[in-house]
Amino acid sequence: MARALSLRSLIGQRPAKDAPKQEGVARPNRPGGPLIWFHIGAGGNLRAITTLASRFASESDQATFLITGALLDSGAIPENRHVIFQPDPPNTQTGARAFMDHWHPDMLFWMQDTLLPVLLAECVARKCPMVQLNAKQTTALNWAGRWKRVASRAILEEFTAVMAVDTGAAARLRRAGYNPDRIEVTGALEEESIALPFNEAERNEMAALIGARPVWFASDLAASEIEAIAEAYQLASKRGYRLLLVITPRDVNDSADMAQKLRDLGLQVGVRGDGDEPHDEMQIYIADLDNEHGLWYRLAPVTFMGGTLAGSASRSPFEAAALGSVVIHGPATGRHGTAYERLTAAAACRAANTPERLAEAVGLMNTPDRMAQMAQAGWAVVTDGAEVTNRVLAMIRAHLDAKGG
Repeated sequence: MARALSLRSLIGQRPAKDAPKQEGVARPNRPGGPLIWFHIGAGGNLRAITTLASRFASESDQATFLITGALLDSGAIPENRHVIFQPDPPNTQTGARAFMDHWHPDMLFWMQDTLLPVLLAECVARKCPMVQLNAKQTTALNWAGRWKRVASRAILEEFTAVMAVDTGAAARLRRAGYNPDRIEVTGALEEESIALPFNEAERNEMAALIGARPVWFASDLAASEIEAIAEAYQLASKRGYRLLLVITPRDVNDSADMAQKLRDLGLQVGVRGDGDEPHDEMQIYIADLDNEHGLWYRLAPVTFMGGTLAGSASRSPFEAAALGSVVIHGPATGRHGTAYERLTAAAACRAANTPERLAEAVGLMNTPDRMAQMAQAGWAVVTDGAEVTNRVLAMIRAHLDAKGG
């Protein structure tokens, strides 16, 4: 306690300049039970944390996750009932104490290179364990001269663990003054996908109905994309592919209109909600029942991510990759841009911005070896962040178990 008080006193001798403010920000009530706090900086992987929160909740519904950061003002926040989102916390003594009085977090994961010394000193005073995650380098917030040297180094020593993204980052962190015994190279916390469920008996039954025909899945297709998908299907069919195209509409209320537009083009269409089942003459199957994405990702070796042509992408491409389906997408990747970048870097997906390019991408199904390589690469990307996620979850469980929470 004496060390914490001395650190807080030291920080108090130097006012923080240009500190982020939260004047007028209404804070929601703190839920009961443990609260795990993640603070993220610019470019922080928000979806990685919300996925982690969902995994923790699937095992135990006992904790709430608080996520703070300036980027949360953007409005692109995924829904998650286990998570509370708030703007940057204040880096003033009065503001930091009010923040900690309200939230009193059980544990802090710091994911911003810039330190907020006043806020962190308050965490130390409250005996809140601090872990630096996705650590690359460290800078103090407008602290010059000896106050930066003394106060910042004192704060660095209080992190119980420092999880560096690579060996270069680890070296920089050691030079910055972190305890070298607490630094380890873990890689970055990345978004991963929880494999969507499917009924194995239903999958076997549907596979028997489809037979040997190659299946192409259009997931969450926007109504405005139906003409482009139909043209791509017709182009691919001219190349000799006996394709079955399965479509899940973004809005199930569009099913009838989609089916009619496709029939007007001379295509044989079935609608799952009408009781239709795939057969040899059917060309397009509109699967408009809820919660069946896992089934179709599993059956289709190729998936087009709906909305990426219309500019309204909604589902993560990791859903498809996690179940072995190679991803095709348009240019509008939206809030999943980072996920698409990772798949692209691993040569695990194919971009297509026209019906012609889409038809070419679907033709990948004629090269099974290439398809297998892409599917394996996609699965590797999805699972790449799992080790760091598992480590963070283990740290949270261990701390809560030790507290009896």
